[in-house]
Amino acid sequence: MHDQTNSKLSALRTAIQHAQETCRIPGLAVAVAYGKGPTHTIAVGTDEKGHPLVEDSLFPVASITKLSVALAILRLSDQHLLSVDDSLRRFVPDAASAQSGVTLKQLLTHTAGLPDFSEKAWKYDEALNWQIQAQACLTIIPHTLPGTRVAYSDVGYGLLAIVLERITRRSYQDVINELVIQPLGIEAYLGIEPPRIPAMITDPPDQHAGTPLERWNTPFWRSLGEPWVGMVTTPAGTLGLLRAYLGMPKDFLLPETRAAAIQDQTGGLGGGFPWQEWSHCPWGLGPMIITEHMNHWLLPTANPGTVCFGGYSGCAVFADPAADEAWSIHGTRTAADDWHSRAFP
Repeated sequence: MHDQTNSKLSALRTAIQHAQETCRIPGLAVAVAYGKGPTHTIAVGTDEKGHPLVEDSLFPVASITKLSVALAILRLSDQHLLSVDDSLRRFVPDAASAQSGVTLKQLLTHTAGLPDFSEKAWKYDEALNWQIQAQACLTIIPHTLPGTRVAYSDVGYGLLAIVLERITRRSYQDVINELVIQPLGIEAYLGIEPPRIPAMITDPPDQHAGTPLERWNTPFWRSLGEPWVGMVTTPAGTLGLLRAYLGMPKDFLLPETRAAAIQDQTGGLGGGFPWQEWSHCPWGLGPMIITEHMNHWLLPTANPGTVCFGGYSGCAVFADPAADEAWSIHGTRTAADDWHSRAFP
């Protein structure tokens, strides 16, 4: 078994180096786990500033942050402090979307009919903080009837963070640290400065590049710790978030909670993202679920039942129960130029 794993890791390193060279990306880091075995991390190349990538390099994981929010909600469910079928109104009656009958499950599965944040939701400057962003979440109403389609939105996870705060009377960052990061034994940071500088990420469209407000790379951005995009972690940490849905560690979630979380909870709805939609877009209680012939843009040949999530900062995480393996991929450039759809497969 040891020789077989070494053979797989050798082939994986060759594939990573090929993707790096073909897509002209300075560096890539991949964490992989086979079955219930340990996580192995392979790092090649450098970040965008020429710093060598290593196994425990930290990366901003953008939307994969949402998995930590979802896991915190599920752990509170296991503690009988909420049910995913509860209405948002039960916990956040002052949210405009609560008046539309939105449920926590709909927020988790992007079926609440919510739009994404507009550019006018807040001013992105040094005065920005979570209180300003939370207030924006409370004012946004569904654009479509809740429960009728899948429409990916950051707003729902902002509202879930508010739910965490209303139930526990603590900051959602502290709740996620206590309920998710520490029990999983991963190195991850949300709203606090890491002890070492994360890998530098290039984001060509960022109008604040080179300033103290630069996204992904500055203490200011990291201090926001936004529940939909703000986590910084290692490749192994990213993988740990998704493996939690597969029972690792086995006592992290109740078996029935895990089983429900990786099944389609949309009721067979269609929809998806602005750049790709499907007539059937399965979504679990946090992760997306790939079905047969889905032709997912990051993994067109995925086995049915694969659960996954991607992040605009240049990362993705997958778990394939059929192959009994899971992996996370981290690059040093955002998805702005679509390099990841060429490299990740």
